[in-house]
Amino acid sequence: MTTQTSPYRPYHARVPPDLSDPEVLRGFLMRELMSIERGIPTPPTLLSPEGKTNFLNPPSSPTWNFTVAQVPFNGPNGGTTFVDQFGTTLTTAGAATTSTATSVFNGSSGYFTGVSASDSVAAPASTLYDLGSREMTLEGWFLTSQNTQQYTTLCSHSSSSFEAGAWMVMINALSAGDGKLAWWMSDYSTSAPLLVGTIAHNDGKWHHVSVNRTGNYWLMFVDGLQEASVVWSGVVTSEARDLMFGNGHFFNRTLLGNLASWRLVVGRCLYTSNYTVPSAPFATS
Repeated sequence: MTTQTSPYRPYHARVPPDLSDPEVLRGFLMRELMSIERGIPTPPTLLSPEGKTNFLNPPSSPTWNFTVAQVPFNGPNGGTTFVDQFGTTLTTAGAATTSTATSVFNGSSGYFTGVSASDSVAAPASTLYDLGSREMTLEGWFLTSQNTQQYTTLCSHSSSSFEAGAWMVMINALSAGDGKLAWWMSDYSTSAPLLVGTIAHNDGKWHHVSVNRTGNYWLMFVDGLQEASVVWSGVVTSEARDLMFGNGHFFNRTLLGNLASWRLVVGRCLYTSNYTVPSAPFATS
């Protein structure tokens, strides 16, 4: 007996049952747009006798409905193929590989040599990564001992000109080896970060970082502890750029170290106060 794999992404059978919430509806529509952009077919809608949408399985994690990017950095040692958790193969450049030498959850991580200026892993260009004025969370794990390069980029959404709409999170924010994290957004300033951490984290250990917006409040946490916060009411400009890990188009200063389990959530803020960092891989449904 031959078993066939369904071409449908699991999300489509796990949409929340109530689309009257504007943010839930927006999350659903973003998912549909992502499916169209990436060529993933959508199954027919099932209706209940009352005429309301009837979905077979509600989501195990409500956050999944707002997740626009999620990269586990899984793979064999020395692998050069990175696949996100929507099944999209990402673009790899330079000497970026998967490594089993160190990991957080999945037995592997993404390794960046810090030698090749082009080392990077990038998700396809899309406006799905636009932040606008919505709530959001960008989070993931990093490991580095890098202490000779300022503006080392962990994740970025920009072009080479740091144009309107560009943003990035980096380490060694103030000097070549200070180990502090920073969140830059060109709509706020092209010469200063919006958020700057207070503690060095280039110690060769795994750390969890999250950048969050709730209302007009922006907060950055490392290992579940708040390191920076600020009030900024601006709107992040829309632009269709890729989501790059381990490097950035603007500073072009690659990471020497590892990344594991990153995701971008738009439409929901996950952390507003100190928290216990996730102890399991992010949900995929």
